[in-house]
Amino acid sequence: MRYLALVAVLSALCARPACAAGIEIRPTVTLVLQAQEPAPVLLIACNTANAPARETLSLSLPGGTVQPDSVSLEVAPKGWQLVAARVSLPEAADTGVLTARAGSATVRLPVMRGIDLTLLPWKRKLTDRNAPVDPQWASPDVDDRAWPDLQPPGLWEENDYAWCRVHVTLPEAWRGRRLRLLIGAVDDNDVTYLNGEEIGRTNGWDIRRDYPLPERLVRWGADNVLTVMVDNPNYGGGLYKGPLFIVVG
Repeated sequence: MRYLALVAVLSALCARPACAAGIEIRPTVTLVLQAQEPAPVLLIACNTANAPARETLSLSLPGGTVQPDSVSLEVAPKGWQLVAARVSLPEAADTGVLTARAGSATVRLPVMRGIDLTLLPWKRKLTDRNAPVDPQWASPDVDDRAWPDLQPPGLWEENDYAWCRVHVTLPEAWRGRRLRLLIGAVDDNDVTYLNGEEIGRTNGWDIRRDYPLPERLVRWGADNVLTVMVDNPNYGGGLYKGPLFIVVG
């Protein structure tokens, strides 16, 4: 079923109106995040013509590395070919641009150093909203292994306080660099903690969150507990909108 769903998504991407006849390159994401290891990236080569298309796809990231950096494309009429690569930023840089070229088609994709938190396991605990907010639920000393699982982004209907926690290791190599937590939106309000200490709060269901992670709170190369306390006073609410990233810079 997952394979069929992937095929449907890729076919839909290639079914979009074409800009010109021949091969087009379309990314499957709008941003590539690299933590410590080289980051995977998927591109789709779409043939919008009624005849087979052959071309060489070149991939480059100034100062960084791309493997492979060249791929031979042979795409059937009105068909597509999936291209997988791995990219690494230069050691001293936190951002870059991956360029993919095939014939007259060019795509540029931003690359950032960071972590996609939606790929990590989350836990959630509900507490009575008629009781005072208790920050103990954000403490790294709390054992959350028995809490129900959570897969953000997503919505729920409960109107209690929801303590949403994720464990993340922040690389020692990032020490001394600016770190930020980016959240697309929270419905309705949030108070956010790192290792039990508040790092930000926002009221408003449609407001992007951008919270600095104070270096004094970070446990470099070790387990860090990030907690987002979601206050949803009525109707549906939750960590409903990405991105949900920690980024460098």
